[in-house]
This record gives sequence, structure tokens and C-alpha cells, in this order.
Amino acid sequence: MRSLFVCLGVLIVLPPAIGQDRTELTAAYLLSAGTEAVEVNATAFRAAGKRPAHETFEGLVEFGAVSGKAHFGNPLAKEWGLERLPVFRARFTSIDGYLVPFEREVIVDPSPDCAWNIVLSPGRIWSEEEDDGWSRAAFPFLLANKLVNGSLNCVGSFIYRKGRISDLHVQVLQETYPEFQTTMVAKLRLRWTPKAISGSGRVRRRFREELGRSLKRHPLPDLTGKNREFNLAAFAEGIRTEDLSQAAVLYEGELYVQDTPGERGPFPFPRFQRHAAYSLTKSIGLGLALLRLAELHGPEIYDEKLVDHVPMGSHEKAWAEVRFSHCLDMATGLDWPDHVRDQGPRADEDGPRFLKWLLTWDRDRKLSLALDQKRIGGEPGQVFRYQTVASFLLATALDSWLRKRIGEQADLGDFLKREVFGEIGIRHMPIMRTIETSGERGQVILGYGLYPTLEDLARIALLLERDGTWEGKRLLHRASLRRSLFRGRTRGLPTSLPGADGEIRYLASFWGLSLEHEGRTLTVPYMSGHGGSALLLAPNGASYLRFLDSNEYLLTPMLREIMKLR
Repeated sequence: MRSLFVCLGVLIVLPPAIGQDRTELTAAYLLSAGTEAVEVNATAFRAAGKRPAHETFEGLVEFGAVSGKAHFGNPLAKEWGLERLPVFRARFTSIDGYLVPFEREVIVDPSPDCAWNIVLSPGRIWSEEEDDGWSRAAFPFLLANKLVNGSLNCVGSFIYRKGRISDLHVQVLQETYPEFQTTMVAKLRLRWTPKAISGSGRVRRRFREELGRSLKRHPLPDLTGKNREFNLAAFAEGIRTEDLSQAAVLYEGELYVQDTPGERGPFPFPRFQRHAAYSLTKSIGLGLALLRLAELHGPEIYDEKLVDHVPMGSHEKAWAEVRFSHCLDMATGLDWPDHVRDQGPRADEDGPRFLKWLLTWDRDRKLSLALDQKRIGGEPGQVFRYQTVASFLLATALDSWLRKRIGEQADLGDFLKREVFGEIGIRHMPIMRTIETSGERGQVILGYGLYPTLEDLARIALLLERDGTWEGKRLLHRASLRRSLFRGRTRGLPTSLPGADGEIRYLASFWGLSLEHEGRTLTVPYMSGHGGSALLLAPNGASYLRFLDSNEYLLTPMLREIMKLR
């Protein structure tokens, strides 16, 4: 890759500073190949009225038949090489007015000059009276950075009729990318091959089932009906509206969703909006993987040594006593040579070595860089030192453990999707992997790299709230789960990070927030992701979920409000 953040062939576009209303996204505009792209409000991607599409949509769509660049509002796009977008193909079908992509995992662009992968999500098809017999389509997708887990929430819109298709209008409406908050517009050339696609019936059937299982949603203000003293203002404390992509309280199995108006209006497809999870991945991925493995094969797996599953080379002596649990606790007792004397618990996440590791493509070179560490004093398990590379080493070890136990075809990412996500009704969970120049499938990283929806996060919260069971089946090892959620005697390691009611602690990939409540000091477990995304599990069985990219990590005001719910 030629730059840190470097591909969809596009027409050259212009960046009007003022958003236009939906009248700008006309059939004539979409059909005119020479018309420059304009920013529109989010309402332009929604059906005006309830007119069904004139025809269904199915076939193969090729995106980016013309090379060029998108226009980003952030000047860093040029500096970082982000202006080119991926060229890719995808299959679509439609059902009940929905446009459904076959490919809903990460679509990898293999070009070394391209910084983006693609994650497609379902959208809608409809018609409008003034479109002269054309049907409309719009769908959300992510531009997902190949290396750093940052993502841009895009929406694309086109019209189609009797085998013909217009250009695609593309626009960024939100993002989960603290270092690259931006606008973007572009027009892409599309090529559509209408045809019946094998397996489309199954895709439609499963999608209809997915919709039928969706959690009920209400506006967040409805919670004031549960408690008159419930203070909605607490959920905006310290947070700029434009930085909040999605947030909700999960209460009694239903979502109470916070209003996120956005600069161009609310995101038009909130049910299928995905986000970069960053370090939420450590808990959702590694934490849940070990809890599931402990249930299937015994809790002894936490005591497995890294050296028995990871090729160490000359580093074997330094890592000899490090166990799976130490990596999960961020307490390996080692650090990179230039950070050995650092006292800061998060020093590794800002240094040049971490940046070099982050920008390294393949598994073996990432592994070599991650292992090049020295002892910081004391035994493993004693000192908290936050290291994303420790998560990667654990992911490597678990991947190896699975292959030894199940067979060479085993894969940690597939295991998670089958044994955890699939069991709780999450059919799709895109995951970042290492990029292998050989063309082979990469390894899941799991220090970051998941792209969940709000509903996905809610289902994970429900699994934890229900003590690791789902529909009567135990999925997670009970004793290990209780320990991970600070419900046993183990209090985790001090992090030196202050909370409102005491020092934040860390245990088994979960953070612990101190809360003074009714004369007691509680340790409340939560997951935390770069930018301020969080999943907070309140002791009363409610949860707070958010996707944020303002680097604001305040959670205590929200927790105190949630604790008012009985």
C-alpha cells in the first residue's frame, strides 16, 4: 500500500457546502453521466410516499466502471491517499420492498493502492410519480479502512428500469473514525446484469426471518414513562450531536433509541447501520470466544501458555510464562523495548512501534513485531499495560489451538460466527483480517476489527445480561463469565485511569467502572472502543450502547440514569 490510508472508479465530483433537498436527486441527475455530484439531505434516500417499485431487482452489479476520485471534505483524504474507492462486484435481490445484498461480510479490495474495503447492508426499492416509470433504490454501506478499523457510513442511490441502470450517487452521512471525520460525494458508473441468481430464494427467506426477529425499538424519551425522574439530558453530557452515530438504552429486551439527527438528517437505514467497533472487539471477540471455548472444552483453556501455540523463535524465553488469561487481562508483564520504563498504562497505543505494527499487512510480520518485547518487572498477571498486540497474540494462539483441536480447516473468526453470534441471532458480523500478499485468507485480528450494528450490540448485551444463556441453551461458561463481569471476588487490575467514583479496573477484556449506589460501591462492567463507543452493563439488567467518535469516554451520568429503571 502506498500510503497509510489509501479503490471504486468514480466520476469527478464537486463539494457544494450547502446540502440540497431531495429534489436534487432526480432521475435526470442520476441518468446524466456528465453531471457533477452534489450533497443532498438524508431524506433524499428515503421513499417519498408509499409507492412500490415498478419491478423487483436482482442480478450482478459492477461498481466503478470509470476510474477517478471521490471528493472528501477533509483535506487529509488527499494527504493520506484516501480519495480512491474500491472497484467491486456484488449480487443483489429484493423482497417486500427491500434491496438485499448477497455479500454482507467484508468485501476485500486486493489492490495495494486502495485503502478501503466494502461492507454492504440492506436498503430499499420504491418508485416516485415524477420518475417516468423508473424504480428507485438506495442502500447503506461502509467504506472500511483496510488497516485501522475506521469506517465511513455511506448511502448509495440509483434508479433502474427494464435492464437499464443509472449512475450511483454516493454520500457519506456519518462515520466512526475519530481521526477522519468528513463529508464525501461521488457519482459512480454502474453495470447491471439482470438475472436470476442461484440461492436468491434462501437469501430472501433468511432476510425475512431476520426482520421478523428484530428487537422492538422506541424513542429514548419513552423511558420517562418508566421513571419520571429519568433525565434525558444526561445522555448528551460531554457529547457533540454530530459525533454520535447511534446510541440506545436496552431495557427489558427492547431498545430505546437516542435521536441522532446528523448534519444532513438522521441516517436513513438505522436498523442496518454498521460501525467500526475498535476495541469493543477485544471483549466481543476474544472475551466471548474464550467464554464459549471454556463452556465447550473446560475453563482450563485460560491457563494455556502462549508458547505452546505461537511460534516464538528467539523470543520464547521472554514469553515462557505468559498464559491466555494474561493476554486477556492486558497483563503479560512485557512491553516493547522503548516502552519498558513507561508508567502510562496506554503508552503502547501512541508510539511509533504500534503504528508500524498497525500498518503491517500480513500475519507473520505482525507476529514478529508483536513478539519483540522485554520484561517490565514482576510476573505476568501483576501489572496492567494496555496492548492491542497482546490481543492479536491471543487471537493467533486461539486460532492455533482450534486447528490442533478441531482440524486444520478451523478458523477463530468462523468459530465466533457459528458458536456465538449465530446462536444469538446475529447472521452477519463482518470482521477484519490480516492481508496476505499470497492471496490466502488472513487471520482475524480481534484487537479491533468488528463492524456491528446497534442490534448486534444489543443481542450481545442480552446474552451477557442473561448470564450467558440464549433461549434455554448455555453458551458461555458461567463461572468464568461471572468472574469477567466483576461478579466474583476478583476485582481485576488497577488501570490508574480515574472514574467519577473511583479508579477504573480491567479484567478479562472488560473494564470496571466504580459506582457509589445506595451506600455500596459497585464495579460495573463495560466494553470500550476508540472514539468513545461503549457497551455498559448496569447492575439492574439494563444496558447502554453507543457508537461515538469524539474521544469522549464519560459513562457515569448515563449509568446513574439507567440505574433509576426498575
